Amino acid sequence: MRSRNKVLSSEVKTLKTQMVTLVEKGRHDDELIDALMDQLKQLQDILGSLSVQEESRRTSQHHLDQKKVNSEAQQSSSLVAQLRAMVAEREAKVRQLELEIGQLSVQVSQVPPGPACQCPASNSVSR
Repeated sequence: MRSRNKVLSSEVKTLKTQMVTLVEKGRHDDELIDALMDQLKQLQDILGSLSVQEESRRTSQHHLDQKKVNSEAQQSSSLVAQLRAMVAEREAKVRQLELEIGQLSVQVSQVPPGPACQCPASNSVSR
């Protein structure tokens, strides 16, 4: 019976030692999990901050692109307006010149040809 008690006593000591070791390992595991959770939270915060910065950058770039497009459209519109004004000016000039040609033709046809005049315009009118 004594030897049985010694064996059981020894087993109990071994089990207690193992239990202390397991409890200590569990505590270390809990500390590791806490450290990893803290690190995960920090990384999530950084990721959130970077996402906000990226969205801000995209929005800013979009506004710059939109301003550029608007500026180019405004320049094109201005150029079109200038070209239309030039066309209108030239059309008015053409009409004015056509009127002058018409008036000169009437004046030339009303002038009687002189005997010494060898004008091609007067020859064509008299035919």
